[in-house]
Amino acid sequence: MTVKFPAKIGRKLSRISNRFAPGQSPGFLIIGAQKAGTTTLFNLLNEHPQLQGSEIKEIGHFSQDIDLGATQKDYENNFRSMSLRRRIFYEATPAYLARPGVAAKIHDYYPSMKMICLLREPVSRAFSAYNMYARMLSNGYLERIWKAKGRPANNRIDALRNSQGKTASFRNALELELDMMNLPSPPVEPSLIRRGFYLEQLEPFWKQFGEDNILIIGFSDLKKQKGAVLKNITNFLEIESFKNTPELPWHNRGEYPETIKTSDREFLEEIYREPNERLFEKIGKINW
Repeated sequence: MTVKFPAKIGRKLSRISNRFAPGQSPGFLIIGAQKAGTTTLFNLLNEHPQLQGSEIKEIGHFSQDIDLGATQKDYENNFRSMSLRRRIFYEATPAYLARPGVAAKIHDYYPSMKMICLLREPVSRAFSAYNMYARMLSNGYLERIWKAKGRPANNRIDALRNSQGKTASFRNALELELDMMNLPSPPVEPSLIRRGFYLEQLEPFWKQFGEDNILIIGFSDLKKQKGAVLKNITNFLEIESFKNTPELPWHNRGEYPETIKTSDREFLEEIYREPNERLFEKIGKINW
């Protein structure tokens, strides 16, 4: 007799049993960009019978843990399954695209790794990231995350607090980062502006893995043409297509207290004008 468990209990039992399975290598990675739909894509791909996402979506091994002494075995322990059917494992850490040196670190482990990169129009991405950081600063989210990981607090976005302890305005945050960018060794965060310089972030990955191993997807295409995007991804991964397009809610859809000011949008559009032109010369226009 086959015992059927409710879906929630079944998933919990699966996670427990998977801990006894050996760790495996991922078949591909979602490397970014931040606030460009990586969580939604991660969840959509997890609906495919041949794919299995890591239990923790953002592992952060190559952008953080490897520098703290974590090993390849530690990393591959994130990819386990007791299923008899062969699965292709993957994870999604948006910081991989933005952090210097990550491409080489991944290449040291997996020289032929395939990667998927979502790109979002950089002005909208920056404003979305600012609102995410503002929420994190107000609700103590980052402090809880560091505590849960058993590490000392390392709040890289504390610089967004002003002298009164309140979150700086969007424009002030942008100007703060521009000042930081002129320092001899600028801090990695806050990186509202810098995470939108996509070409310079993609180039190390092309150098290490070749252009054919990096699939670039526009944020708006994922939102408006989900079926076509998933078909493109299954072709890229050389697996069977989805029989039906998964119907899942868009994840991490934040509500903004106010819309972006026209002056702030125009300020950023001027900053991104030339970098965007160079990006499009390389990859062509995308629907982002």
